[in-house]
Amino acid sequence: MRALALLALTGCRSILGIEDGTELPPPGADSGGSDGNVVDGSVDSGLNGCPPDFMPLPNSGPRGHRYRREPSPNNWVKMRDACAQEGSFLAFPDGASGNVAQLELDAIVTFAGNGVWLGITDVTNEGSYRTSLDLPASMVTLSLITSAGSPQIEDCVVGSSAMTATDEDCTDIRLGVCECVP
Repeated sequence: MRALALLALTGCRSILGIEDGTELPPPGADSGGSDGNVVDGSVDSGLNGCPPDFMPLPNSGPRGHRYRREPSPNNWVKMRDACAQEGSFLAFPDGASGNVAQLELDAIVTFAGNGVWLGITDVTNEGSYRTSLDLPASMVTLSLITSAGSPQIEDCVVGSSAMTATDEDCTDIRLGVCECVP
């Protein structure tokens, strides 16, 4: 038993840097370096890490994300940027399966209405969709998109009352929904 205690103490001394005469500074001692910048979190942040006005959507699937409808319609880029400014992202349907993504799409459209912006675009490379998080859209997300037409101007995705997603002109003025992961 003593050997085990000695082994544990020796291991702890190594982890704490107490070997070869090295000593830890006394509590509260200044190391002489500069402290890092203080990062101030939002005082309005909810208990779940999302702003308090974000809420779960009924029937949006099992992921537990929270959503907020932006109060004013805007073009896709300004809508994406407005969401990012508050620490969220322009909502897009995704999930472990097509059924989960379809539930989320249905919930977003029900919440914000027909023609709501979704956080999906192929503006950089036609046919290569990326999310508002600047990540490639998953195969599950891609399965919900039906291309609407002209590749020259229709590069941003909207959700429709038919519970499908189509690409439309990014300069259109529409509502959007911001999404937050608690």
